[in-house]
Amino acid sequence: MPFGPSDLEVIRVPELTIDTVPQQYVAVDGEVITQTPIRISVAREALHLMTPEGFAELKIERQGK
Repeated sequence: MPFGPSDLEVIRVPELTIDTVPQQYVAVDGEVITQTPIRISVAREALHLMTPEGFAELKIERQGK
């Protein structure tokens, strides 16, 4: 495994935008559907997202704030 549980951070938000430099392809169920940036929302507790250790910047934007 390239990373373990101690490398993960849990973030709970109602929706988020994922943006990367350079742009990256986004795959859902193994099929590339778009490129970043992508704005997503999911049903409560329906998604587990893992990022590598040293993830440089994380910007959480909440609507209305």
